[in-house]
Amino acid sequence: MFMSGNNSAPIVLAGTWPYQLIFRDDDNWQMTLDDVNHRDYDYIKLHRLSGTFDVGLDPIYLAIGFDGSLILPLFGELSNKKTYQRIFNTFLGKLLFGGVFFESVTTADISLGEMTNEGYFRYIQTPNGFASRIHRLLQEVEVTSLEAIQLLNPPNITLSSIYNALDKGNNILSNFPNLSVAQLLSGITFLNKWEWAEALIFIWTSIEQIINKIWIEEIYNKRNEKGVITKRSKFLMDERTWTASTRIELFYQKGLIEVETYRLINKVRKARNDFIHDGIVPNQNNAINALQVLMRVMSKIITNYQKPNELENIEKLILKYMQRSLLPKKKRIHDDQIVAWRKIKPIPGEKNWGEKEFEKVEGFEFERVPIEVLKENENYKEEQ
Repeated sequence: MFMSGNNSAPIVLAGTWPYQLIFRDDDNWQMTLDDVNHRDYDYIKLHRLSGTFDVGLDPIYLAIGFDGSLILPLFGELSNKKTYQRIFNTFLGKLLFGGVFFESVTTADISLGEMTNEGYFRYIQTPNGFASRIHRLLQEVEVTSLEAIQLLNPPNITLSSIYNALDKGNNILSNFPNLSVAQLLSGITFLNKWEWAEALIFIWTSIEQIINKIWIEEIYNKRNEKGVITKRSKFLMDERTWTASTRIELFYQKGLIEVETYRLINKVRKARNDFIHDGIVPNQNNAINALQVLMRVMSKIITNYQKPNELENIEKLILKYMQRSLLPKKKRIHDDQIVAWRKIKPIPGEKNWGEKEFEKVEGFEFERVPIEVLKENENYKEEQ
């Protein structure tokens, strides 16, 4: 996988998120609150390789570290951040359909590193991306106690579970050779980060790729007799004649999609067109509907058009990791559920500030704004 004859080799790597440790069969991880506060933990293990995977680049393999970092060799003059991003995210997308969730890797997360012949690696740059930056800081013990708390009882996945997820994901996605898995994972990550417009555009693109697959297999290939009319093959593949809406209508009439999917897909198509043509910003329902449509049409294909909910578990897994709303539901936490806590420093105006002097902000005061006024504001209405 790496250069021979040297003690180390250049690599390209990216940190994954959410932060999860990758356990081999005999692995464990022990850390106390005292270890967190003193940043006294097994940093060496965070540098260790856990396993390698065949991602279709023979003889090159993708590696994954104990800390979840993804690793590939430096391709020299062929190296390009977008190439590594596509390879990493295709791998992570396959894991998703196997039941293991990671967000997509950004180009800001991709960094240079080095790996020793002993199977240990490190970042040799400080990445700009949030996920990779956290991975590097934890490896090099350059974190605060607040960041190090992630190593206290962190989530972990066994290497065998990763292999199983990859096999299952490969099996499902082999039905969709024209689907850009990396782009699809980016759309899902946008959804989980509440970027509704980006999520809708990316996921709708994946839906159109699947619509095209259904069209070719169920319409073009099945009734493509030669000599019926001149240039019929070209006519059937003319997207100006057979638009997405026309194809969807035909699928519904032929019974390839059922009523609920038909309704949802037309809602999503309208939301996408409203945004593209009229600048109407999509909302949360538009983006979640797009995800539901995607999972339903993929389910129909992998079950020979029998079941629309075969991938419902993947949909639930994705929504499980969606960011919390700005105003989360109130939840009572009992004393025995508190694992750790820390004091925060006071600011002027808070009860525990006391009588200390502070710099005054002149000309500032609160004024209550009626909710009715906000509801009439165009910027407020866009996000509802």
